[in-house]
Amino acid sequence: MRKAAVTISMLIVVGARALAAQDSLPANVYYESQVTHAVVVTRRVEPAYPDSLRGARIGGRVLAQWVVDTTGMAERRTVRILKTPHAALGGAVRDAALAMRFRPADLDGKKVRQLVQMGFRFNP
Repeated sequence: MRKAAVTISMLIVVGARALAAQDSLPANVYYESQVTHAVVVTRRVEPAYPDSLRGARIGGRVLAQWVVDTTGMAERRTVRILKTPHAALGGAVRDAALAMRFRPADLDGKKVRQLVQMGFRFNP
């Protein structure tokens, strides 16, 4: 697999329950609108574009969400692919999310867990 020129965009998560993969947030997890300083990407990782999908000109947009913990890492068990045109693209995004690093959110000077959603666009 080759690295792709994938467009990554952080989406604002403001209690948009319709986009959430679960009915309610886990305990001690906040939306961006609830924190003093929101999560910031400090190490962006582009998902690997599967060669078979690139060759078949299969692309599109993947929407994912996860919780960034107080150390600035995505919590593995919270990574959810909300929308994808192909399972392999979703898998590539999942791997990238787990490799990315973030400055954690804080609430009144205390690091807290925050739910984030990010969109990734694969252009064949």
